Amino acid sequence: MKIRVKIKHLAYGAGLLLAVILAVAVMAKPPQNMAGAGQTGAEAKEQVLRKIAAAGAEEKLKLIEEYMLKDDSADLSRAYDMYIESTGMMYGGGVVDVAKKPVFSLDEKLPYLEQYAAEGKPGPELAAAAKLLSYHYQGEGQQEKAAKVLAEARKRLHSSTAVYASNELLLMQAQLAAGQKQYDTLLKLCAEIIDRNAANDDILVRMSELLAQYAIEKGEVPQTLELLRSDLEQKSSRMTSGQAVQIQKEELRGITDRLKKIASGRPAGLTDVSGTIAKANGEPLAYAGVFLRRDDDLNHSMAGFEPYQTITNEKGEYAFKGVVPGRYKLYLGVNASQLNGWTWPEQRDGGWIDLNGQQAAVENVTFQPLLELREPVNNAIVKDSSIAFAWEPVQGAAYYNLSVGIKLKSGSTSRVVRRGISVPEVRIQADDLYYEYTGISGFSEGSGQLTIDPLSLLGYANTDNQMTWDVAAYDAGGRMLTRSGGYRLDERLTDRLPFFYLKAREMTEADRTLLSGDLKKAEAMYRADYRKDPDDAHSLHMIIRLLQGTMMLEGKGAGEAEESLLAEQTRLLRQLVKLHPAAWYYDMLAQQAFDRADWDEYRRYDELAAALDTSEDTGYRDGTRAIAFMRQQKWDEAAASFQKSLENDPSHRFIGAYIALTIARGSPLETAAALAEKYPDRMSYSGPIHWDELLLAMKREAAGQDGYFQTLRQRAGLYVRGGEAGGERSSSSSPAMNRFFEQLKQVK
Repeated sequence: MKIRVKIKHLAYGAGLLLAVILAVAVMAKPPQNMAGAGQTGAEAKEQVLRKIAAAGAEEKLKLIEEYMLKDDSADLSRAYDMYIESTGMMYGGGVVDVAKKPVFSLDEKLPYLEQYAAEGKPGPELAAAAKLLSYHYQGEGQQEKAAKVLAEARKRLHSSTAVYASNELLLMQAQLAAGQKQYDTLLKLCAEIIDRNAANDDILVRMSELLAQYAIEKGEVPQTLELLRSDLEQKSSRMTSGQAVQIQKEELRGITDRLKKIASGRPAGLTDVSGTIAKANGEPLAYAGVFLRRDDDLNHSMAGFEPYQTITNEKGEYAFKGVVPGRYKLYLGVNASQLNGWTWPEQRDGGWIDLNGQQAAVENVTFQPLLELREPVNNAIVKDSSIAFAWEPVQGAAYYNLSVGIKLKSGSTSRVVRRGISVPEVRIQADDLYYEYTGISGFSEGSGQLTIDPLSLLGYANTDNQMTWDVAAYDAGGRMLTRSGGYRLDERLTDRLPFFYLKAREMTEADRTLLSGDLKKAEAMYRADYRKDPDDAHSLHMIIRLLQGTMMLEGKGAGEAEESLLAEQTRLLRQLVKLHPAAWYYDMLAQQAFDRADWDEYRRYDELAAALDTSEDTGYRDGTRAIAFMRQQKWDEAAASFQKSLENDPSHRFIGAYIALTIARGSPLETAAALAEKYPDRMSYSGPIHWDELLLAMKREAAGQDGYFQTLRQRAGLYVRGGEAGGERSSSSSPAMNRFFEQLKQVK
């Protein structure tokens, strides 16, 4: 269901962003209370600091523990209110709750951490203080001081009673040595880690990244790294399921991949990555967390074991020394007060940083002031047949995109409803918004049984649901300048919050029944309403939505039952587009025709959808068309559509299929490898797909195997004609080829 997957993916991503960046405002009381909350937090901090200053020596240390170490992880991956990545996605703490203990920034804690590191009792809190101080000193460029505080804290810890804390300090010492390219020290520390942690897979996996760095720098694979990989592979075969185990297996795969890269001689060197994090007015984001995350790590939450983590200094500067070649993204950790009224504009290419052995790379981040809104705001009730949206103009903006979101049972969802708006206002018909697409979501309330969320089914037609809106401004080149969504924590920024209710229609009895959770009864009522009035587009729309929900619950492979549901959905969709033409209805019809290999009907519906689609991002549509051409054996048309898709879609989600077509047409692997290198796959599958490395592995695998390329082309030919990806698995002597075709199953 390719088109529906794409739509749902976009809606979910935008919805998560909107839900989190507006979390403070959603949870807030009236605006004046927000401003007061900030003042209360400042007063609470002053009270704590006065309390510490007046305490005796022993009590002072206990207070530092309670307010600055106990409830706060020393891992940078959990030390900030929120975390942001270059596409604008936010997650983390999010809501500032002033009822809890006050939150101190790292530089506010600094003198108290130094006191605790010198005088505190041996234990986890001492290790936490030492780690936070080390991060601070590293950010300031005081590497010797950073190493010294770790070494001194570790001397005071009893490794037998504080094993985890001692290991964390030891590993951080090793990371610091690797960053300074002090490889003799690194190898000594790694030897100690191995000696002390023979059964601790987690810390050994984390150490492997440091050894990989050493291997690349020295141009050889250390025997220790290979032995570590072999040992972990044996243990992995005996592992049970679970998130921690899955992450560990992914790390194991990462070790294996790094060994292959080193063994192949690609790439050749390490890179120093640095930059400045600041606001557009020149104010630096001091002591913010900076995370250079590998593509291998992007499919799980940020974790302390990831190797490239630091903080900015007081000038907002950061630096990573000796980064292993690969694909990375920059993430930031910040406190809510640092982002009050500011946003990191989304980057169209997703903010990827490709390190191929270059000596240095510079990645700066500049936060922009939030775009200011005019109307509708502050839970305005709109009863007119159209809604007027207005906002303050942004200097240099060539156009604006407008998104509207709604709350769901768990989280929220949002869609861009108008694109390319040339002036800072637009009027949208209420009916157009009522029929906007929302992805269907489910939830489970402890029973394990999935239930469809009625809020997602009714979507924008729910007049009782609070709506939110967000505007993003772009320059003529398509670069985002700023947006309205972000943290607003004081009275100046909270007097116009982007919430409204759209009450231009009256909800039906069937709608109310749906919201009560009785989906079967609601469907019967919608069907009865549609029989009474064949022009009732809303009831027809809702019947189709409920059919989608049924298919979602039952899943694919339901045989005749699924075919019957699809047939009815197709019949109803053909009626609905006559009453209310919309791009996503035609997209659904096009997808169904695609699945039936009815190419004439697919082309007709696809063209109708494209005519109504206001999106400038045609990459997904071009890629889907390319696969349709492929299935019809129209190779030249397929190649041209793939090329358009890759040029317009920064995710390059169809590059694997294009590579398969290239191979099937008889091109050498070098040609396919050039495509893979030019258009790296940026999609978030269960893990990254490195097509260039797969092609290199197949080239090595082919050596000495007669008929290898002929088999490869035959299997690629079967795939491009619509067969199961690559047909039957090849012999055990061709694992790289088998993996290539397994990965092709994810391209859609």
